[in-house]
Amino acid sequence: MSLGANISTWFWGTAGLHEGQEPFLQWIMAVGNTSDAPSVFSVSYGDDEDSLSTSYMERINQEFMKLGARGISVLFASGDDGTGCNGKTFVPSFPASRCCYIQKVTYSAIAM
Repeated sequence: MSLGANISTWFWGTAGLHEGQEPFLQWIMAVGNTSDAPSVFSVSYGDDEDSLSTSYMERINQEFMKLGARGISVLFASGDDGTGCNGKTFVPSFPASRCCYIQKVTYSAIAM
């Protein structure tokens, strides 16, 4: 979390899990139903894409689209493994891997 002078900082949390994973849909529905939600969200976690159903991911993408239409920006980290390479296996992190209505933040690292 980053702080700035004279800037309100909110913390949003959602308890529980969805199919053993992060409750993204529950969280994004709560944001969507809040009339005075912050204009920027920064999220530093995700789920392995292959652990979620396609229909669930598509539904979340629709909800991110609705937030974008309201002028709400959502930034997501691509995951702890940069672009999703965990050893020799490509494991993309959702929602950064699949949602087109969010800003993805990533990094690259070279093992020396």
